[in-house]
Amino acid sequence: MVGSVCAKAQMIAVNTNLASDALAIPDLGVEMVIGDRSTIGLNVLGGYHPYGKHAKGLAIQPEYRYWFGGRPMNHHFVGIGGLLASYKAEWKDKIHKGDAAGVGMTFGYVFNLSRRVAVDCHAGLGLVWYHQKVYYPGANGAEMYNHPDAYKSQVGSTIIPTKIGISLMYMFR
Repeated sequence: MVGSVCAKAQMIAVNTNLASDALAIPDLGVEMVIGDRSTIGLNVLGGYHPYGKHAKGLAIQPEYRYWFGGRPMNHHFVGIGGLLASYKAEWKDKIHKGDAAGVGMTFGYVFNLSRRVAVDCHAGLGLVWYHQKVYYPGANGAEMYNHPDAYKSQVGSTIIPTKIGISLMYMFR
């Protein structure tokens, strides 16, 4: 009996979204080839008081990508991804504190600069569900509940950009 085994090394890339990094919201991701035209990835991003603003948050974004260029991590792609986030931000004299979850689609193109370095340009929209508390700064305890405009709990959904950026990728083969 004669047999053979074919082993392939998986290509893995690490990336950072230069657009979110520039906004003082650091982003770090990893992407792995799982098929002839498919990859899966996971990005984690978050920030604490970016540019001195009263905001903080943490998000996780898993994504599956299908590549049209004949091989993964090269040329055009379409992705389907998720979003899980927790945030607290002061916006228009109100504090918004909550959690969000969503799904969306991403479209993009990867420019290979060398054998190991590439630039990934992407944009996507998604449907995001959120649950948040909105209150005025300084409102707490009994004061928050005694004043009808001091506190609101909101649940809803919205269509928002879920993934926009220019990522720098380094590929391990």
